[in-house]
Amino acid sequence: MKIKKLGPYKLLSILGRGGMGTVYRAKNNKTGNFQAVKVLAPYYVNDPHFRTRFESEIKALIKLDHPNIVRLISYGQEDTNLFFAMELVEGKSLFQLQRDGKRFDWREVLSISRDIATGLRHAHDRGVIHRDLKPGNLLASNDGLIKITDFGIAKNYGANSNTGNNVLGTMDFMSPEQAQGQPVTVKSDLYSLGAVMYCLLSGHPPNKGKSVEESIHNLTRAPTPHIIRTVPEVPPELDELISHLMERDPAKRLPTAQALLHQIESVEQQLKYYSEAKTAERPPVASHDTFDIRTPVTAEQVQFKGSSENTELEDGVPGTSVNKKLAASPTQADTSVEMDGPIQQDSGAHIDYFNTVTEQQRQRHSSRIKDETSWKGVVLTGVPLLVLVLVLSFFITQALKRPSAEQLYATIIRDEDNPQKAREEIEQFLEFYPDNEFTKHVKELSELADAIALKQRLTVQANASSGSPLTNIESQFVEIMKLSRKDSAAAYTRLSALVTLYDGDEALTPEDTETINAAQTYLPQLKQWATEQRSAMQEKIEAAMKRAKSAPPDEAAKLYRSIIELYGESPWAQPLIEPARQRLQESERNGT
Repeated sequence: MKIKKLGPYKLLSILGRGGMGTVYRAKNNKTGNFQAVKVLAPYYVNDPHFRTRFESEIKALIKLDHPNIVRLISYGQEDTNLFFAMELVEGKSLFQLQRDGKRFDWREVLSISRDIATGLRHAHDRGVIHRDLKPGNLLASNDGLIKITDFGIAKNYGANSNTGNNVLGTMDFMSPEQAQGQPVTVKSDLYSLGAVMYCLLSGHPPNKGKSVEESIHNLTRAPTPHIIRTVPEVPPELDELISHLMERDPAKRLPTAQALLHQIESVEQQLKYYSEAKTAERPPVASHDTFDIRTPVTAEQVQFKGSSENTELEDGVPGTSVNKKLAASPTQADTSVEMDGPIQQDSGAHIDYFNTVTEQQRQRHSSRIKDETSWKGVVLTGVPLLVLVLVLSFFITQALKRPSAEQLYATIIRDEDNPQKAREEIEQFLEFYPDNEFTKHVKELSELADAIALKQRLTVQANASSGSPLTNIESQFVEIMKLSRKDSAAAYTRLSALVTLYDGDEALTPEDTETINAAQTYLPQLKQWATEQRSAMQEKIEAAMKRAKSAPPDEAAKLYRSIIELYGESPWAQPLIEPARQRLQESERNGT
């Protein structure tokens, strides 16, 4: 039987179908607004598992109110049809855009990732882990925003998870721990975001296999994929960020969505003048299906994959195709957020109701960072549950404990020669311990990390065939840093002159000022390199002179000429070279 109306909503057309239900374009007859209405499939109405799954999405969305997350408007039940209404996003999913031939360059991917990370930060701060982040659940609205949707298998912190051994999510994008049935955390969503970034750039998921088993093997055993090997034009900084997100070990990933936003900002700054890359033709994107990996994927489970239906129901009003696929795994989801309206879960008669989500309701739920077990529930479940809660609280507190200054500094010092590797620890140290005895040194390393990043960016820009040309000061800086590989002493002399000439010049552009600051930061390191290089060269000159003394005249003359040729233009080497010149002249006078 075709549904034409639910609550105040007149159903106009189908936006998408899934194994658990259908999403309709609908008009609110009371307000005149158009919304998306999601309806549980009639044959699941009396199934407590699917009802719980459906209701869990309502409970997750009711806590969330953010521009980068699809907004819940209302929910209810009518004639046994369980439904809820969301804002209607006019646009397409990232999956649809790729399927239609859209190719994303790295700048677009960074912008998209910033929107997603901002939405995830909001969700995570309110205790919600999405668990099924993928291109099909990310909508690109016509106003330029990316919106996260489909919280059907979202997990609430501290919620009861009666899923048995089920593994819910989309294999192509889920984290290794999720695929292995281990506990999920906010880092699981961050892994999935890294996989989404990889897919947008390459045109295919990072761990795609021909079967569930092969996908699991690729996900849990194969080395972490690097996007730069598939798409060489991706900047190394972005490749490193994606690989960091997709570390197999959650402990090695970025800790939070907020930390990811900082990293995205850092990468954007480093690549500010990076030349536009030409995106290569990419293969078509495979479908991304949600399933329970206990059993083989059946045709019924994936029959609606990649759906882009535009079925008219009434009035000839076409639906806006957003490829809204629903989760399709029959298992009980997490439930821990109270609802303001009744929800019947028995298999008998269901009471009709309709509730509009109010601002007061949103505020009440959004103020709860973590779900708390009521005193009544504690009493009913007894002491064992209370002990479990206390133990979990202890471990959560330990996990969230701020690292000590000594711990951070020890990590930073391990990468002192390349402080970019310890960027996150450096930022944490300066934020948490601004007055520590090591702060001055950490600030110096932070400035050196910035200088290294600038040198790398300018070097890439100088070698690029397109993009913004370097200024005169930037070009000199790049040339001097190249020279430092061969002659650090000469490079130090030239860099000192560059800093002396331009330091404090108020007429410099911001870009040139940044370059001079980087040059100042590099001076102590170049001085050290020059000292070490000079010492090594001095040893080589002395060893060559010693060999020449005991060598035959012809061979000695060759050695003297080689010393003069290699080091004759280095001022510091003149006292060492002068004896070689004198002996070469004597040799030539003697005709040898």
